[in-house]
Amino acid sequence: MPKRTVDYLSPMQKLRLTLLVLALVIGIGTVGFVILEDMNPLDALYMTIITLSTVGFREVIELDEKGKVFV
Repeated sequence: MPKRTVDYLSPMQKLRLTLLVLALVIGIGTVGFVILEDMNPLDALYMTIITLSTVGFREVIELDEKGKVFV
């Protein structure tokens, strides 16, 4: 008897969910840097993107212990 698989989400729903999760992670990371490291939002967004992409060009400011744990 063949196996039956059930896909609960269509490919478009999976894409939307993935983009939503990515946007949430970027938003939480940005807000976290603003709160923990007192960065301006653009620098916080930059730090979030280079952290998530693992590029790691340079840190905008030297991170203290809270920031290092957050990263």
